[in-house]
Formats: sequence, C-alpha cells, structure tokens
Amino acid sequence: MKYEKSKQKIRESFIRLYSKYDINEISIIMLCENSRVSRSTFYRYYSDIYEVLEEIGNGILDKFIKIRANRCRNSFSNTKDYIQELLNCINQNADFIYCILVKERNGLFLCKWKKIIRQDLSEKYTKDHKQGEAILLKLEMIVYGVLGVFSYWLSHKSSCSDQLVLSALIDIWDHGKI
Repeated sequence: MKYEKSKQKIRESFIRLYSKYDINEISIIMLCENSRVSRSTFYRYYSDIYEVLEEIGNGILDKFIKIRANRCRNSFSNTKDYIQELLNCINQNADFIYCILVKERNGLFLCKWKKIIRQDLSEKYTKDHKQGEAILLKLEMIVYGVLGVFSYWLSHKSSCSDQLVLSALIDIWDHGKI
C-alpha cells in the first residue's frame, strides 16, 4: 500500500512538472521536493526521470490496448463507442498526453501508439486488399491523421468540441477520409 502511494505521488508530481518544464529540465531533486518523497524513496522505484516517463506512458498505452481488446471482443457495438472510449482515456490523461504528443513529441511513445492504432486499422483496411505498398501507404496516412486529430484536439480543447473530434475520427477510422 505504501509502495503504491509513494509511486503514485511521484507519478502525479512528474506529470505536474512535465506540463510546466521540458523533460531535461526536471531533476530528481525537483521531483522529490514536489512529490514530498525522499530521494532514497525515489531510487527505490526508479533509476532516473526517464523511467518515470516511460512507466506513465506505458500505463496509458496499456489502457489503449485494453480498449482495443474490448473492441476485438465486441464490447463496443460500433466505431463511435470505441472512439468515445479512447477519447475518454485521452481526456483522463490529457496533461501527460499533451506533453508527449504535442509539446515534446516523444518518439518512443508515439511509435508505440502508432503501432496500436495501425494494428486496429490494418484489420479493417487490409482484409479486402493485398498487402501492397499502396494500402500500406494509405494506412500510414490514416494513422497520422488520427494522431493529428488527437494532437489538434489537445492543443485546442477550449475551442474544439469533443463532438467535432469524434465526428472527424469516425470519418478517418471508418472511411479513410483525411
């Protein structure tokens, strides 16, 4: 219990700091002071700041994978329900995902996220087509379109309605319209 509480304090403080500073500006001392844990406690769980970043990112990606798995098990009756669940997850983690996707464009996280989106979309777009270069190129464009919508939405939350984002994502997901 104490273990998870200390790690949670570190993760929450990291996200607060990450939304204000670039990753290379966040020190372990700064993070420990902000989370009110000792450095020895920090080092009990993490070797450096990047390990905290990776753990948080992998936790969010695991949530995306679970949402995708629910879709594969037909828990979502349509694309709208599926995308709404993704948007809810992104909304719950908006500060961190904004930093990863928009502010710093973390390549490792983005590659992993693209792979999840590509796996989902490839089932739709490659089942009726040969695995030719043209369909793979279209698939890559669609993946970037999806990430572009998420990025735009997170950058313009005050002026971009969730309904507009949902509609755009359905067009991209179901029809390949970019």
